[in-house]
Amino acid sequence: MDSLNNRDDRRIQVLASVFFMVMISMLCIGCTRGIKKGTLVGQAAPDFTLKDLNGNRVSLSDFKGKVVVLNFWATWCGPCREEIPHMDALYQKYKDQGLAVIGINAERNHEKVAEFAKAIVSYTILLACFQQL
Repeated sequence: MDSLNNRDDRRIQVLASVFFMVMISMLCIGCTRGIKKGTLVGQAAPDFTLKDLNGNRVSLSDFKGKVVVLNFWATWCGPCREEIPHMDALYQKYKDQGLAVIGINAERNHEKVAEFAKAIVSYTILLACFQQL
C-alpha cells in the first residue's frame, strides 16, 4: 500500500510541476506580447538630467561611450538594499574598463538618501525628486 501511495504522490508532484511550468510559460508569453523586438537596438537612450547628492546637474550624455547600468532604488526597498553592495562591487571591478553605474532615487528626503548611500555606494547617485520634505 505504501508503494501505491508513493507512486500517487510522485504522480501528483509531476503533474503539479508540469502545470506550474505551463502557467509560467504562458505568463512569459503574455508579458512579451506587443513589444516590438529590437525597437531600441542601435539607438542612443534618451538623454535626461538630474541632480546628484551634491546638487550638481548630471546628464546621461555625460557618460557617452561607457556601458551604463541604471539602477532605480529606494532606501525602504529591501531587495534594493541587498543588491546595492553587489552593484557597487560590480562597479569597482569594471569602472576602469568603462562601466558606469547610476543609481536613481525618487525619495523626497535627500538627507536620508545621502546618509544611506555614503556608507556603501561609490557610484553616481541621482535624485529624481527635487522637492524636499
